[in-house]
Amino acid sequence: MHSLFSLLAVVAGIATLQPTAIDANALTGRVNALGYQGDYSSEVRRNSAGSRLYLYQWWDLDMPNGRRLPGRGNGVLVLEAGHVVQRLERPASIAYLNDDGQFVAWTDDLKEGITLKNGGHIYVSPYAGRFGVDWSGRYYFNANFFLDSTEIAAIAEQNKILAKSSLHPYAIFSAQDKIYLCGWKGPVSVSICEVCAVSAKGASLVDRRTIENAHEVYDIDPVTGRVLVSSASDYFPVDRIVSLAGGKDIRIGLEHRSPLLFLQPSVLPEQ
Repeated sequence: MHSLFSLLAVVAGIATLQPTAIDANALTGRVNALGYQGDYSSEVRRNSAGSRLYLYQWWDLDMPNGRRLPGRGNGVLVLEAGHVVQRLERPASIAYLNDDGQFVAWTDDLKEGITLKNGGHIYVSPYAGRFGVDWSGRYYFNANFFLDSTEIAAIAEQNKILAKSSLHPYAIFSAQDKIYLCGWKGPVSVSICEVCAVSAKGASLVDRRTIENAHEVYDIDPVTGRVLVSSASDYFPVDRIVSLAGGKDIRIGLEHRSPLLFLQPSVLPEQ
């Protein structure tokens, strides 16, 4: 896969990020060999540049109230250029990092809402809510599926709603002065990506692209407009790359449950 997309990058003269399927269990084995014991496969996220991976340790819920045990199961490894450059202790079972390696939003239970690093607090619908933060840690969405309402705001200014959408979102991404909200509205076999331009006045919808035969958006490279999606086909579903600018889809391989992300070369350690 790497060689194919390296060739495409040379031909196009652009794409620096490569689609990478990550075997979370194998990755845990590699970091264990480096001296970091524990299962770091509960979640794998990246920074906005695709130069770092954040590997989340499985949360330890042995206490009666479901809270974490101090010092157990709360680690996050920061992986860069094939090496662990930092180990962080996250403040809750769900916790999002920004590009500076700071936790910007966290919670142990969505019904209790989301705590922000600036001391703010966000209410999330306990039965029909979904919350997400973009790779950079700058923007978040707060969705209420019952109301068909999704709000987009900046972590630093949670009281200033930048945009609203009726999408049921999978994820949010950003790059420079644009925000990408990807989700569905109607048939679950169709994914939609809305593009908002951000200015001092807020954010406004500038584009809306429909992706047929896609039931999940894994990742997006806003620089090139490439989107990693999971096929909605009942027969031999596959992962593929779709261009928001149009053109032929690129099939990657059979659908899998491992993280599929856009990364810079050499982020993962050598096998």
